[in-house]
Amino acid sequence: MRNDDVPLCVDMDGTLVLGDLGVESVLALVRRNPLYLFALPFWLLRGLASFKREVARRVVLDVARMPCDERVVEWLRGQGRRPRVLCTASDASLANAFAAHVGLFDTVIASDGVTNLSGSRKAAALVARYGEHGFDYAGNAHADIAVWAHARQAIVVNAPAGVLRAAQAQGRVDRVFARVGGAW
Repeated sequence: MRNDDVPLCVDMDGTLVLGDLGVESVLALVRRNPLYLFALPFWLLRGLASFKREVARRVVLDVARMPCDERVVEWLRGQGRRPRVLCTASDASLANAFAAHVGLFDTVIASDGVTNLSGSRKAAALVARYGEHGFDYAGNAHADIAVWAHARQAIVVNAPAGVLRAAQAQGRVDRVFARVGGAW
């Protein structure tokens, strides 16, 4: 399979964005009205995907102000014509807004209010869409180890040492972007 034919799937929080849009959303919600602190636990009882959707329905983040890892942005720009997929556990409304702002992605796959697209659920969604080892995946977190296990190649971005070692143990690491500090 030629590189131009293999979808490049990229995580958002901690990988492309130096921070976490979900955390930023919760902070913005509580800043706007501290009484939401009492609603948050009840939303969480319905599951993480539902929690993220409830928060996202009430907050509009200025995604243009979110700090990106410019190394990754430049690398994505140089990936030729290969399909680029933003694949994140963040709520779809945040992911779509961010993807539109960045302008580098052909497709967005994200949490939908029912399914929290993280770890093995993200891996299953990508395998269902692109096949086993039919995509490359850029991620940064422990949950991404499950996705790298099914990817053709792993791109490790801003990962802690233990996550990097786990990815390397799978034997398919194509590129490593050394860890930089987050910017909340």
